[in-house]
Amino acid sequence: MGIKAIKLYFRIILTAISVFIVLLSLSAIWAHKIDPSTSIGVHYILFFYPSLIVINIILFVWWLVKKRRLALIPLVGLILNLSFILSSVKFTRGLNLSKEGSISVMSYNVHYFSSGETSNLPLIAAMISDYDADIVSLQEVQPHPLFSLNEIKQEFDKFPYSFIHVGNHLEIGMAVFSKHPIIKTERIKFEDSGNGIMLVDVLFRGDTIRIINAHLQTTGISGIKRFNAKKIINSIGGNLIKRSWQAKYVRELIDKTKYPIIICGDFNDMPQSYAYHTIIGNDLIDSFKEAGSGFGGSYSNIMGLLRIDYILHSNHFKAIKFRRDKSKFSDHFAIFSVLEYQN
Repeated sequence: MGIKAIKLYFRIILTAISVFIVLLSLSAIWAHKIDPSTSIGVHYILFFYPSLIVINIILFVWWLVKKRRLALIPLVGLILNLSFILSSVKFTRGLNLSKEGSISVMSYNVHYFSSGETSNLPLIAAMISDYDADIVSLQEVQPHPLFSLNEIKQEFDKFPYSFIHVGNHLEIGMAVFSKHPIIKTERIKFEDSGNGIMLVDVLFRGDTIRIINAHLQTTGISGIKRFNAKKIINSIGGNLIKRSWQAKYVRELIDKTKYPIIICGDFNDMPQSYAYHTIIGNDLIDSFKEAGSGFGGSYSNIMGLLRIDYILHSNHFKAIKFRRDKSKFSDHFAIFSVLEYQN
């Protein structure tokens, strides 16, 4: 086989790959409209969505250099993925408005305040203190052999009000700390899961605001010690279905709530997912999309490509600032937003 034949063969294969990637991207676009409990196939593709975008970019650059006309194929893929790209990358600037009349919120999956045998509790508490947030919503909270529940409370003693549900082998702990009076609390554990939500009603400027701290089902992959394709597929699929149920339950609570809402937490799913779209519905606003700047990835592993942590709010608020803290005290990044209350 001559060099020309090899080049032609390589070009044909690469063209086929380019078309295949575009077709995968096209199918993933509609994933948010399909309930995983009804049809799950397309959601496996969505799980690798960030990788599809990266491959599309590489192919686009390759064809742009080698064969410009064929660059149109991955370009179509990038255009199809534009909504996903814009949901994770923003170029807006926060508004320089007075903090008076606004409420600041931080959400952080703290990964049990530890890195193996090392406690990150003081470091995390100091970082959170630097942001001077009014409300702090934490996921994966529980005492550790290196520190007690009282020590957790002491580290967050700048917050006069709190609601803490300690984790155990059956439930994953959560906490909400507030500088404003907490007037009602409720912890709800999801069925057949250690995950759950917190409902915390806060008194702000004479009005009741409902804070929902949500921690949806994880993918479960990290619990698989050895590579096993069947176990991985079953884990991803089973937990996708659990998240869809959990998201629908959260949506029902939102629909029943008569107060202004701020919902934040670790959804364990991307902005193109069924769970995210079910929760945000047509009446909530993503504070990152409204006031974020730069890349919004919130999961520190997998090159930080995944945005799975959110601060959403009802139209009673307007996000005027959004920040992602890049401190690596956990497998997640903390997210922070200032919301102007517009009541």
